[in-house]
Amino acid sequence: MIKFVVYEDNISMQDKIMTNINKVMLPSENEYRIDKFINYDTNLKKLILEDGPKIYILDIEVPNKSGLDLAREIRESGDWVSPIIISTAHEDLSARAFRLRLMILDIISKFDNYEVILKENIEIALAIIDCRKKLIFEYNKIHYIIDLSDILFITPLERKTIITTKDNEYLSNISFSDILEHLDSRFIKTHRSCIVNSKQIKSIDYKDNIIIFTNGKKIDLLTLKYKKGLREYVTN
Repeated sequence: MIKFVVYEDNISMQDKIMTNINKVMLPSENEYRIDKFINYDTNLKKLILEDGPKIYILDIEVPNKSGLDLAREIRESGDWVSPIIISTAHEDLSARAFRLRLMILDIISKFDNYEVILKENIEIALAIIDCRKKLIFEYNKIHYIIDLSDILFITPLERKTIITTKDNEYLSNISFSDILEHLDSRFIKTHRSCIVNSKQIKSIDYKDNIIIFTNGKKIDLLTLKYKKGLREYVTN
């Protein structure tokens, strides 16, 4: 679940932001929710401390607490991961925002192609979150945390799975039938015994049923049943 935190005291501006979020998110398979705030309150303070991926869209000029002060609170809470997008009606505040070194994704003028630039920023923020998603499991009393972006493919081994990354292989007690619940939409089956990370595919030889990954590793786990779906998925 991705949480969008919209901090904006102008209701019509809130509506524009929500429309852009929905345009980007509705075609995707990611679950999301939008939390709207017109001022700083205890619910917003609690939300900052919640776990899970968040994308902040903050107005720099909210009267009781500016978006920059809220961004500082987010970072001081220990969250240096969540993307923060700042909206402003005063471009002269942009330089000050960057000087604060709060790892702001972007500062957007409300009067300069706002909706188009906001949509681009939301898509970048989602890509950042995708890169940071993890697969967490324990095997033989060792705790593993693997970036989903590093995984090439996953295959079964009896009631376990083998997770092959760019640099290593890991055994997991998560069964092959259950592992899809821990992955996201970039992963697709190419064989009844193989799930691949579509973002790590370099090329596909549909004639010889060979998938080549970005690190040069090859597998021949592509069957007719899944070939058409893979071709359409990669093309899209």
